[in-house]
Amino acid sequence: LPSAIGHLEQSTLLDKDNSGSWRLLATAYGKAGQKGLSALALAEEAVLQDNPDVARRQVDAAMPELRPGSPAAIRANDIRAYAAQ
Repeated sequence: LPSAIGHLEQSTLLDKDNSGSWRLLATAYGKAGQKGLSALALAEEAVLQDNPDVARRQVDAAMPELRPGSPAAIRANDIRAYAAQ
């Protein structure tokens, strides 16, 4: 599982527009018990699918699990701003 997460994280860094990679990464994070990162990955997928309502719900689920000021929390706030538009 850690290897899969590492490969999927690399995949999303190389191709941020691949919603399938975000979905798989969310699944891997979920199986690893990283619920905040799982929800954030689902929010990324929702952004790519132009679904701001789902993105907002996933960010709302992710935020309590993310360390304030972390890169993940900053990205979650970016997605929240997108969803509010």
